[in-house]
Amino acid sequence: MKIQEIYDEVVQKLRQYAQFDPNSFLHTRTPENGDFSIHETRLKPYTNIEEILSDYRSPSISRVLYTNKSLYFQVDKKSLQRRIITDIIVENDKFGTKPCKNKLIVVEYSSPNIAKKFHPGHLRTTILGSFINNLLKSQGYKTHCINYLGDWGKQFGLIGVGFSQYGQESEMQKDPIKHLYDIYVKINADAKANDLIDLKAKQWFKNLENGKKTHLEMWQRCRDMSIEKYKELYKILNCYFDEYSGESFYAQKCKQVVEKLSVINSSNKDNFKVMKSVHQELFDLFKDSIPKENPECINIENKENENKSALALENILDGNKSDENLVKCPNINDLIKKYESSVKLSTTYSKKKTENTSSTSPSEIYSRKNLKNVKKIDEVIEQIPGSDDFLIKNDEDGSKFIETKHGKLCVIKNDGSTLYSTRDIAAVIDRVIRLNPHKIIYVVASQQDLYFKQLFDILESIQVTKISKLKDIQYNCIPNNFSKNIAYKNNGKNVEKEIHTSFEHVNYGMVNGMSTRKGDVVFLEDIIEISKQIMLTKMHADNDKIVEIQDTDKTAQILAVSALIIQDFSAKRIKNYNFDMERNTKTTGSTGPYLQYLHCRLASIEDKNKNLVDSIISEMIKPKEEGTTNSETLCEISDETRHEYIAKYIVKNADFDLLDEKLKEIVFSLCKYPYVLEKCLANYEPSTMVTYLMDLAKSVSSIIREIRVMDVEKNIAITRLAFYKAVKIVLGNGMRILGMEPLERM
Repeated sequence: MKIQEIYDEVVQKLRQYAQFDPNSFLHTRTPENGDFSIHETRLKPYTNIEEILSDYRSPSISRVLYTNKSLYFQVDKKSLQRRIITDIIVENDKFGTKPCKNKLIVVEYSSPNIAKKFHPGHLRTTILGSFINNLLKSQGYKTHCINYLGDWGKQFGLIGVGFSQYGQESEMQKDPIKHLYDIYVKINADAKANDLIDLKAKQWFKNLENGKKTHLEMWQRCRDMSIEKYKELYKILNCYFDEYSGESFYAQKCKQVVEKLSVINSSNKDNFKVMKSVHQELFDLFKDSIPKENPECINIENKENENKSALALENILDGNKSDENLVKCPNINDLIKKYESSVKLSTTYSKKKTENTSSTSPSEIYSRKNLKNVKKIDEVIEQIPGSDDFLIKNDEDGSKFIETKHGKLCVIKNDGSTLYSTRDIAAVIDRVIRLNPHKIIYVVASQQDLYFKQLFDILESIQVTKISKLKDIQYNCIPNNFSKNIAYKNNGKNVEKEIHTSFEHVNYGMVNGMSTRKGDVVFLEDIIEISKQIMLTKMHADNDKIVEIQDTDKTAQILAVSALIIQDFSAKRIKNYNFDMERNTKTTGSTGPYLQYLHCRLASIEDKNKNLVDSIISEMIKPKEEGTTNSETLCEISDETRHEYIAKYIVKNADFDLLDEKLKEIVFSLCKYPYVLEKCLANYEPSTMVTYLMDLAKSVSSIIREIRVMDVEKNIAITRLAFYKAVKIVLGNGMRILGMEPLERM
């Protein structure tokens, strides 16, 4: 039983008496008057309130109250206890999840710079991205998590130069990231005192860009070793990625992307033919990254003729065809006219010129020298320098930028080199073509809010989400409608389908207080290690309990990570917060170890009542053969099978009328868990889940000593055992969504 089912039932019944927007029917924060409410102004005029108060009946509602100009509906929690608890126990770790939606969402998060230690600034993006991934999966989405590494740029040139001065192979083998980071710090200090170091770094990186073998080998080694080291930390943080990508993946192609976007201007960006051609060019650039199992590209309309035109042009470049063939080849003039409103060609050409005697032949006009080996008519196009109508504009300093709704975004520096913005645009095109996602989420700090607004403006301008449809869409010439719908083939039939891939920036505030008094950065792995040692000390102080723990080191590490996660997620993600090492090592209060402690106590209830549990299972199973006892069979069954037997017994035999009155509010809060997941999904806010779990934990902690399972009559013990089992399931499910690993003992 989920609260949404109760909500829907109440809303449906109320509609018999009044017309209203279901979104106006609210969950109340305080249950004194009721669990749901709706203000009278939200009801249609002439609604008879008195009739609702006297006649409204619903199996789930015990009372309807009118006060403060609102109608309140009180849920009959006692009657719903059986449905709530049994549903939770039967569904177990699936409680709160939703069936597969068959929609893929890409989540880009963490994204540290290679050859640098994982600093606390990456903590929030890493655990927040992991939370979003867990949340999306629980709600039926497929996810593809990308770690987009900072593995390109001048900073790597500094490391290359620095390694020749300070690098030691023995230190590289011990801890590659630490050694590379130490090198970076030293050479960076040298660069501040000596300008020549900076010039050397630029030259080193230029050699890397040009593909110098020794430089590439060193770069690849540093990248590989960094990823392996990061994976160790990600495993501790319960984070996993489907793909380790990086800026280097797009270093070469991003310039070509800019060139192909250069034809777009204000007069043709809504022109179907122009955008179709640009999309095809971009698709061709990245199509090699499409997995082989994906459907192959269906050629666009008139593609065959365009190929013939390109072939004819290529033949002229090779000097194999006469001038007249350029005019006669299919659609060549149409191809030229296609761009005449927005671009100019390298050299003027027309059919009239060909007919007249001229000293300049088409083969000379379209010479290899002019075209630099390009083989498509589209690539002959040049942007008109300084034109304000074009998407990509020239700035006064020689750089290139795109004017967005939120200001200028530079895409090419004045020295011709690219920026991370250029590589991001290329990365989006690649992901749209390769993965065709429903949404792409970027988990990046709020300092980048403006940048992502600008990036999303650009993606909208170039209609980037339509490029992926070249994999499985048969284009039809439908000018002016292309931005809304597009025809594609489905089992041989043309069907209209709206194309929409959305982009979202999930931002967060900064973590303060993670530096020493000297101002040095404290690295995340050091913080985890310090916390782990403190947890170990506290565990060893309890000699009775520590003997029950199989792996004390692993348990202490889990507690340390749990403390980090809850401290970070306790406040709204957009807020900055001060990291508190003292709080991070506390085991009481609203902390990660507090949740872990309650989960362990709930697990111990079943362990301490082993005789009761075994008697339940014994009633549900039969000996395999004559002469075999149930006790022997009990030792053989798995934990999963044990749970199934207990669940079946509770559904069949538990008498929930015997459940204590004090527990009904807690039971009702358990059915809110799926609703909490939906609230988290609406804004990717982990603090919503933390608040819910803390409230649940405090409520259960207040009664766990009083309402015992041991030493009470069996029927009562069974219902209480079922209650605590349901609480443990919900608590554990919520902790896993947050990225914590629930402990059974601590």
